[in-house]
Amino acid sequence: MLRCPNLVEAYIHDRQGEDEYLPPYYLKENWFTEPVVFLHLKVFLWDWSHDGSDWAEVFLERIQTPSLCTLVLVASYDGQLQELSSGERCFIDQLPRTLRTLELQQVTDIDVDGLGHLSYKSSLENLIVSYCEFNAMVTIFNTLCPPKSTIDQPVCLPLLKSLLFVSCTVGEDDDTPLELNIAQLEPLVEALEHRLGKDVTFKLEFSRLGVD
Repeated sequence: MLRCPNLVEAYIHDRQGEDEYLPPYYLKENWFTEPVVFLHLKVFLWDWSHDGSDWAEVFLERIQTPSLCTLVLVASYDGQLQELSSGERCFIDQLPRTLRTLELQQVTDIDVDGLGHLSYKSSLENLIVSYCEFNAMVTIFNTLCPPKSTIDQPVCLPLLKSLLFVSCTVGEDDDTPLELNIAQLEPLVEALEHRLGKDVTFKLEFSRLGVD
């Protein structure tokens, strides 16, 4: 990937190799002496492994994606998208305003504040949550729920036009389809009521989920 600066799409699932075990100072002096800029990268999938990889940490510190439109974050290792490392934080902070679609996969717990593009300043228009657990869904619902203190307070994901939930489950190692009741959906309902004014359209889709 480092030798292909003109990539338009990149999908990084497994990074195991000899370079995984090189110390950070060696990587910075020999591999990542300058920022790694992918000017044309539009789609990027990264498996957020949290496996202690120094290579991944330095790579995330150095990468820049000024034209990125779609980001897919996979948490296949432990389901965690929280307590970000310094490299992960650098990567999130450099995400451009061109980002329109964020997909979260296999997430158990998520730190909304840590993922800056789930904030009220976000440019996201499409959010996809797939193969995640109930806790992550509830966090997303509550994030989208408008603040009750004042109608003038900004809402998270103000430009959001599409929200898709696919194959979410009750818990870890549990393939039971998730069934949502009215109480659990209430924050999402409030969010939609707040956003859907006259002549406003919004796409909400639940796929392979039970909604009561």
